[in-house]
Amino acid sequence: MSRRAETHRTDLAFAEPILAATAYDQGQHDRLIDEVIAPFWTNCTARTEDSFFWTMRFGARGEHMKLRFHGPEALADAVRTDLAPALDAFVASLPAEHPQPPGSFPAIDPEDARPDPGVGWHFTTFRASPYILGGEPLAEDSTFAALFAKTQGAMAEWVMSDLAPRYQDGRFSSIRQTCGVQAILAAFSVLPFERTEVIAYLTYHRDWLTRFVAARNHQSEAQISDILTPLDFKVQRAKKTVAALAQRLDAGVVPPSFEAWTERISAVYQHSLVYRDDPRFNLDPYTQNHSFLPLFKTLQGSTNQIGFAISAELWAYHLLLAAAEWQAGANEAEVA
Repeated sequence: MSRRAETHRTDLAFAEPILAATAYDQGQHDRLIDEVIAPFWTNCTARTEDSFFWTMRFGARGEHMKLRFHGPEALADAVRTDLAPALDAFVASLPAEHPQPPGSFPAIDPEDARPDPGVGWHFTTFRASPYILGGEPLAEDSTFAALFAKTQGAMAEWVMSDLAPRYQDGRFSSIRQTCGVQAILAAFSVLPFERTEVIAYLTYHRDWLTRFVAARNHQSEAQISDILTPLDFKVQRAKKTVAALAQRLDAGVVPPSFEAWTERISAVYQHSLVYRDDPRFNLDPYTQNHSFLPLFKTLQGSTNQIGFAISAELWAYHLLLAAAEWQAGANEAEVA
């Protein structure tokens, strides 16, 4: 068996969660990870070497965090037994419940369709979501779903060890933004994109987010400039940052703390190449590159775990796109 085949088999282990839960944490996501999930996961009696978990921050249908735990099915009851008292204690420490706002997005887990304001958390039934994975064909592709989950698991470990413990730092908002940009840079260090493809993908990701913000704000696509023009002004005031980011995009360096995650990002991209000749995966009218949508969904799942708001993610991609375009222009000038 080749090394590539062995890696592929490992990536598919424990593809679906053995346990899923939703915690209505009133937006205290970082505290939940640092004070509850991290010690639970460290001390979990059912944890095995290949087990992993990941999270999803979700604002619709009440501010909450989704938890997914992967491992041998035989250990599900033990994970449940360890997790329940930890979540009970966390919920008990929260202020009195506020009424949940009406949902504007589809429920990911069926139990979240009509959340009970009096319930602080509950176990749920996991299902691969076309909304999260990018469409029915992607949700039905068990290999992509497994690689997506493994990638999120690697990011969850990084957030738990490197980011969440700093949530009480007065500079945490800036720390989060910097870490998110560093993660995106690390991802592009392992993606085999030519410079034009880097610009094409960054444009695609930025524009996808822009359309989302426009729809959320009840703006037409003709009004997208109203969203991007203020960001262009910010770029003009950040020329030194743009130049520094351009150099880092070219450097291709992956920080050791992101190595496990970027290996998974690379695996997602390599798998997505099989979609290119399959019309079922022509899911996004805004691109002809069938790798872009699964890559977008995977990267967005990871920046969600970092805690990027859509506005912060949009700014990060707009800034990186400016850096990529600046570097392309600089190289053309050198050639000329």
